[in-house]
Amino acid sequence: MFQEVIYADEVENITDLYATTRLSRLSFTNPYDRYEVLEDATIEISVDGENYTKVADMTGATKTHDVVMPEGTDARYVRITNVNKVNCYTRVAFYGYTPLPKAFTYDSQRPAMERDALEAPTVLDDGAVYQMLDLLEISCASVRTVKSGTLGSELVDADWIDKAYLAEQTDSPTGVKVEITAPDGTAYVIPTEGPTRIDVFRKMNFDWKHPLFYAKDIAGIFYRN
Repeated sequence: MFQEVIYADEVENITDLYATTRLSRLSFTNPYDRYEVLEDATIEISVDGENYTKVADMTGATKTHDVVMPEGTDARYVRITNVNKVNCYTRVAFYGYTPLPKAFTYDSQRPAMERDALEAPTVLDDGAVYQMLDLLEISCASVRTVKSGTLGSELVDADWIDKAYLAEQTDSPTGVKVEITAPDGTAYVIPTEGPTRIDVFRKMNFDWKHPLFYAKDIAGIFYRN
């Protein structure tokens, strides 16, 4: 609580609370009968002492009167104007609290995230073009937080999340490597027509262990082409 006095000769009184304060109410008391009661007044607030905003009008006040401040009223300076310029002696008590600065922040968080499963596409020999990147983009677009289900795309401007972590979860790849295997998981070899180089050399009755053979064909003619 902070207390101030409005004197009879003050039409306008400005109170400095010395710190930005979250005000809850102002309590007016007129203790002396020889003075008039401050019935009507305007209440304005400011955080810089230059720009004021009216938050309340006091009308028809009695010797003791409370004015409740709007929710979230923050002020360092309070200006009270004696509207009717009455000869008053009024005590004003300011109730509220001074918000403490943040002791820590909640930035760089990495919430658990999940995405829709990527279904294996069925590739048909029909001449169609299959874009694997399209499937990956759909999967990345479905990334969401496990706890709340908030989509990653809605967290781009959030100040509490780790930006690099979010990008890892939501950014689509720019390229795809496709590995084709046989049904049993082994490497798939594309069938070819005609004899292989090995078949040709075998037909020519080459001595496979002859050093000249290896010297000539060390580059790898043993692979099917």
